[in-house]
Amino acid sequence: MGDWFIGTGISFMGLRAGESACIYIPEGEAYLFAYRDTTVMIDGVPRKVRADEWIPLPTKGVYRISVDNTVLIQIIFYRHPPIKWLKTYWTVGWVEKLEWPLGLKAFASIIPSVQGIEITPKVTLKPLLVGGFPVWIYVAIIVVIIVLALIAWRILRR
Repeated sequence: MGDWFIGTGISFMGLRAGESACIYIPEGEAYLFAYRDTTVMIDGVPRKVRADEWIPLPTKGVYRISVDNTVLIQIIFYRHPPIKWLKTYWTVGWVEKLEWPLGLKAFASIIPSVQGIEITPKVTLKPLLVGGFPVWIYVAIIVVIIVLALIAWRILRR
């Protein structure tokens, strides 16, 4: 069937205060939700959004979006099946079972918290081993080989 059949067609992303991002918005709908009074720059054009309000975003393209407060962006992609699939399976009757437009059956089921975007996890990363195994593993392997060789030599000498 293809990957268009999997998923809900709804995506969320967030921008923290002072962040800027280039965002691809497909065909469908897109909305920006403001947590506080926010100035949004969409491709250099400023727009004011009051606290707890939303604005529609332009669709079908790549846009540079900058914000001065944390925002949540919802993108709804109407996922229609490819024409090839419709022609191939039209006689089977699967098309009548499809919900049009696809992708909205989970609408508003999982909306992340705007405050969650502001969280910075305190994660410390340990450096990866460079060059493979630690030296002590090579030493242990060599010691095991020498011990096995000595045991074999003693057995064969008898």
